[in-house]
Amino acid sequence: RGLVALNSSRSTSTGSAAKTPGDSCRLPFRSSSDRAHSPTTCLMALTRSLLLASSGYIAAVNAGSYGLFWYDKNQATKKQWRVPEATLCASGALGGWVGGEMAMRHFRHKTVKKSFQDKWHASVAANIAGVGLLVAGRRKLKF
Repeated sequence: RGLVALNSSRSTSTGSAAKTPGDSCRLPFRSSSDRAHSPTTCLMALTRSLLLASSGYIAAVNAGSYGLFWYDKNQATKKQWRVPEATLCASGALGGWVGGEMAMRHFRHKTVKKSFQDKWHASVAANIAGVGLLVAGRRKLKF
């Protein structure tokens, strides 16, 4: 599937392509018959692409966070080098706190240590506050 440019060309009487303001809007469509020539469609497709990208990011960071907690638990049982707590908390601050919480419960790892729990909850709160600020800023700008 290629990218199809909206309003990419319009034939003139001489047969040459005339550029239009929508020429720079390149969006993924299934076929050339799905083309639409409105800024609203361009904005909707951009929004859909951003939602898809952010969903992929969230899935990846949560899977990574879950993996970090699994690896840390595995290393702890072997009494080998561990994942630093700062790394675990950073994974939560970057959005992987759901995967981290699931891993902590599943592996019964880092659930009792109060000093880690305080740091973990602070990183989760930082992530939630950051997302809240992004959403509030988006609403203020009326996107």
